[in-house]
Amino acid sequence: MTGGYMGRIGFVDLSTGEIKEERLDEKLARDFIGGYGLGVRILFERQKGGVDPLGPENILVFAFCIWDIVEKLVTVPIFFSF
Repeated sequence: MTGGYMGRIGFVDLSTGEIKEERLDEKLARDFIGGYGLGVRILFERQKGGVDPLGPENILVFAFCIWDIVEKLVTVPIFFSF
């Protein structure tokens, strides 16, 4: 797998503390480019309808890509004074 993907997705169940890792399907990574796309797809596939937004059945997804981090590191504020 190339393009910044490590080929794995981590899942943490905050209710039980269970941690599991799943293999990232290369086709899924190509179809939904970036952390945002993958995050939305994971949420769409796994979230059940009609759950309490603040309940334990609700899914909370943190998805980002390496470019989000790099952008924050190399962005320099520029101030103009006239």
